[in-house]
Amino acid sequence: MTFCKNALLLLFALVITYSCSKDNDDIIPPSSEKETKLQLKTKMSQYAKAKFTSDQEEEYLEDIECFKIKYPYTLTDGENQTVINNEDELHDFYEKLPFDFIGYIWYVYPITAVINKDNTEKIINNDEEFHQLIFSCYEGDEVVTEDDCFTLDFPITIINCQEKETVVNNYEELYSYPYISGFVYPISVTLKDGTKKTITSDEDFDKLYNDCYDIEECNDCTESFCFTLVYPINFIKEDGTIIKVNNDEELFNTYENLGEDEFISITYPMNIELEDGTKKVINNDEELNSIFEDCD
Repeated sequence: MTFCKNALLLLFALVITYSCSKDNDDIIPPSSEKETKLQLKTKMSQYAKAKFTSDQEEEYLEDIECFKIKYPYTLTDGENQTVINNEDELHDFYEKLPFDFIGYIWYVYPITAVINKDNTEKIINNDEEFHQLIFSCYEGDEVVTEDDCFTLDFPITIINCQEKETVVNNYEELYSYPYISGFVYPISVTLKDGTKKTITSDEDFDKLYNDCYDIEECNDCTESFCFTLVYPINFIKEDGTIIKVNNDEELFNTYENLGEDEFISITYPMNIELEDGTKKVINNDEELNSIFEDCD
């Protein structure tokens, strides 16, 4: 089974966002402290949006998966082989590929697939068996259902990872090409209400797809964070109200609902976890700001 690097980057792309915080004393900060808190507000808001939108995409992908490949397995580019033991190593593998890489990455068989619905394992020995496994995901199901908010109007022309163009006439033919990197535009789609819509670019298609499945758009996928916040986190509003945040979504909503000039304080100490799994205690706004700057 082979993959295009750019397509897989969509699975690993992380978004950026911005933030806010404050020590428990001085609800209205002096000018120097206010600047620190303004910077932190921007960074925390960026973090909140990045984590929430990334997690939302991962949850969507998990919903449509009917199997997973069991670790460890080996990937090859035709010359070198790399053993992948977990998701972090898979992410690092694709991050290290040149952005303009146009070759194929494929599994070194045999591999073991874990079927989600019953947690059984199946040995896959070649590409043909892998493609059969993909098709089995649709057994008993319509490829297109009445719940889909748009359908493709065939025929359309697809492009593979090596820029070769192929005309496909239906969904079955489309799914028989596992190495698609894009379409030849314009293409036409039919919306759920029967309306025809012309799509003229990747950006148009991404917007249609994201709106259909309620996936947050990635506005800036060029940076990631070298740590994660450990929940729960308590915030204090200027009126003394305490807000307890238990996850990325609640953090995102907290900062989305803040006014432009509104500050909230983080109740320190708070905990973060670095990329290598190390736990670190943060005691004030300056230390948290420093952590963000170290990431940049």
